[in-house]
This record gives sequence, C-alpha cells and structure tokens, in this order.
Amino acid sequence: MKLLGKGNGEMLVLEVTYKCLEPDENKALAEGENAYRVRVEENFVDGLPGGAQRFSPVAYHLVEDILRSVECLQGREYVNGSICDVRVVNGSEQ
Repeated sequence: MKLLGKGNGEMLVLEVTYKCLEPDENKALAEGENAYRVRVEENFVDGLPGGAQRFSPVAYHLVEDILRSVECLQGREYVNGSICDVRVVNGSEQ
C-alpha cells in the first residue's frame, strides 16, 4: 500500500459502507447506515481476506471528506470514523 498514488495504477470502484445521521420526522437525529461508490487508484487500497479492502491512511481521510460532502449535500451528517466495510464492485455491478 502506498500513501500517494502515482497516476499509473488500475482504477477500482469501491463500495464504502458507513454510518450517517439523518433527521427523523421529529427533527431528532437518528443513526443509519449508507453506502457510496467511489473510484480510486488501486495503489490506495490493500485487499483483506474475504474480499474486503482497506484504504491507506491518506486515502481514508480523503474518502471521509468525500462522504462528509455527499451526506451534507443530501441533508445528512457523516459519522466520523464510521467506515465499516469497503468492497470492490465488479464490472457487471458498476
């Protein structure tokens, strides 16, 4: 695993599962789970047994910034440090 990509690695589509907070009908925040697909250079991830993936420390923080932004734009709040699963999406699922 490398800290920074070199721009010459294969691109992977990863589905990232994480926790978010969303206002319920009473406007109280309720925790839920969401998933988002992101394309990253393979140099930023390591494979784990069972098909799960792990981000490099730099990529983890960059992906958290993406998730924070996506959730904000959808009226929800990303729960910091809540990435619970990262999987490669195969070609037929993209």
